[in-house]
Amino acid sequence: MYRDTALDDEEAVMNGSKRRHVLTDNGQGVTGAVRALRASDLGPVELVEECLKRIQASEPEVEAWVEIDAENAKRTAARQAALSREEARGLPLLGIPIGVKDIIDVAGLPTRAGSALRAGHRAECDAPIVKILRDLGAIILGKTETTQFACQDPARTRNPWNLERSPGGSSAGSAAAVASGCAWPRSAPRPAGRSRAPRASAGSRASRAHGARGRSKASCR
Repeated sequence: MYRDTALDDEEAVMNGSKRRHVLTDNGQGVTGAVRALRASDLGPVELVEECLKRIQASEPEVEAWVEIDAENAKRTAARQAALSREEARGLPLLGIPIGVKDIIDVAGLPTRAGSALRAGHRAECDAPIVKILRDLGAIILGKTETTQFACQDPARTRNPWNLERSPGGSSAGSAAAVASGCAWPRSAPRPAGRSRAPRASAGSRASRAHGARGRSKASCR
């Protein structure tokens, strides 16, 4: 279903640099993945494994991820694959792997916000938006890089279309992960267009999640 268009070194050049870590899906994105999952043309385990394979291939150079929660993602995918058709029907995002921007809490994972001041921090529980996504069937792959506190300081992430350039900010890792085919959507609040800018730089789309956001501990209660 998804066509990998990563090119060999001797092939096409874009923006003056080799195009190495880009995955295209003919514009289908999440919609195409959901349709394939519902038609049983694709399973949650297969989709998660494909994303993890792409992360392994691209991450050494792109550096889009803070931490990858591969084992939990695999376990969740296996549980979902065992659901009956009736159980799966109530999960509109069943099997969809996502990355969560590193200013949003995911239980057991770091929330460093791109800052050395938060080194060693681990979230105790999911932020409300993460709980909602899980309840809808999304599979959390891990945390994606952000500029420091989602402001101006650049993230370490490279643009997968041109490794000599930045994808911008503040959602640098999120945009690069999607463009690299490592995750489908990603979760991030959008301060002042800081999702649209990196998405445009990395050649992917952006959308804004309204309502539940931030590091609220409401889901710990």
